[in-house]
Amino acid sequence: AVSFRHDHHQTRSSPEIMGCCSWRTVGVLLLVIVALLAAVVQYLKDNSDARHEMFAGLCSHMNKKSNPEMTKLRCSLLNSNDVVGNVLEIGPGPGPNFVCFQGNKGITSWVGVEPNIFFNSYIEPKMAAASFPTTLHNASAEQMSGIPDASIDTVISTHVLCSVEDPNAAISEILRVLKPGGRFLFLEHVSAEANSWLRSLQHTLEPAWRIMGDGCEFRDVAELVQTHKTVVASGAAVSVTSFDAPMPLFLIKPHVIGNVKK
Repeated sequence: AVSFRHDHHQTRSSPEIMGCCSWRTVGVLLLVIVALLAAVVQYLKDNSDARHEMFAGLCSHMNKKSNPEMTKLRCSLLNSNDVVGNVLEIGPGPGPNFVCFQGNKGITSWVGVEPNIFFNSYIEPKMAAASFPTTLHNASAEQMSGIPDASIDTVISTHVLCSVEDPNAAISEILRVLKPGGRFLFLEHVSAEANSWLRSLQHTLEPAWRIMGDGCEFRDVAELVQTHKTVVASGAAVSVTSFDAPMPLFLIKPHVIGNVKK
């Protein structure tokens, strides 16, 4: 008699093998991408000039493709009724706010204080095309020694207080250079609501974000301004509104818009 032995061992089908290999491939690719990103972040951390230059180019590119709703929002803050006289803009970057100054005959002069020299080539053509005198200082907002006390009618800050090294020193300087009755107008992205998942995510990503964003952090700008000792001591009138900005990146949707009258 002939006996037959049935082998119960089953080999994997081709689709199963291909699926396994596909997932392994995806995993390897993800590891490679993460490693490359880590290398880029480390390089930018170690090379400040490369970081500043990359950030200037990125900001210029993003502003060329600026969301019309964000431009409208900025220009609603920088209206011709409030932006008057001698204007100081801290961190003007590539100059996206110049579009808001068009037709404003109340501006006597404009001074920009920008620490990143790689923005100069982007903003200088806009300065040259302005209908009022313009000057650019490559300095920090924390040390504006070139700006005399009580010489400025309007100070502007849009997406800047997130990245100054010492925001308290910057606010002190802003109040110093403002004339009595002058205004400080600001539009800033901020940290999300306390104890929210978004705030936790912001703070988790902040070390890498700080490098890629050239010093940018997620801060509670409203509290910084409202509780600042110089603001409180001067008796300045402060108005701040929190809202979600029409921006595609959810990490920076939380915003504040504010007006401080000295």
